[in-house]
Amino acid sequence: MKQKSQFFSPLDAVFSAPTHTMVLRALMEFPHGLSGRALARAARVNHQACALAVRRLEALGVVRRQGEGRTRLVTLDHRSHLVHDLLLHAFRKEKSLRESALGEIRQLASRHALSATLFGGANLLLVAGETMGRQVLMGTAEGFRQDLARKFGVSLSVTVLSTRELQMRLEMGDMGLERALKEGIELGPKSLRAALQ
Repeated sequence: MKQKSQFFSPLDAVFSAPTHTMVLRALMEFPHGLSGRALARAARVNHQACALAVRRLEALGVVRRQGEGRTRLVTLDHRSHLVHDLLLHAFRKEKSLRESALGEIRQLASRHALSATLFGGANLLLVAGETMGRQVLMGTAEGFRQDLARKFGVSLSVTVLSTRELQMRLEMGDMGLERALKEGIELGPKSLRAALQ
């Protein structure tokens, strides 16, 4: 089988490395550009990997460096059809879908849970209220998890705890729960701290 050239499949090269996607996504958020180090921080990659991704993406014509001297800003190259006609739309749609998925989690929480917290890569902590027991919420959450994966391509790890279990695990120093308290995105109806009271 003949290998297709980059001419026929340019997106293969654009998305050939996860760092490319991370850099492009970060540049979407900063339309006026970022310095190399600031871009690495925004993309959450080390400086060397970011610099390599920028060089490769620049060679593909989707990013460009602007300015003179030591600090040059990296921006998306809006003259590129790949950027203008494909990438901008794809990343905007990704953001829209993320907001829709968060909205569905909020809706689940408002109906069935005392608290919902998203943390880590893709961990969802649901705290069962008194009106809905832990076992019932677990069944509801499993169906919801499968539905979310099918609709949005997001695979969540869902943990359901009662308020008593939550308190006990925190007292035992559960690192995952401490991380949820510290870095979690609260999706309601109560915050995780409020669920403890």
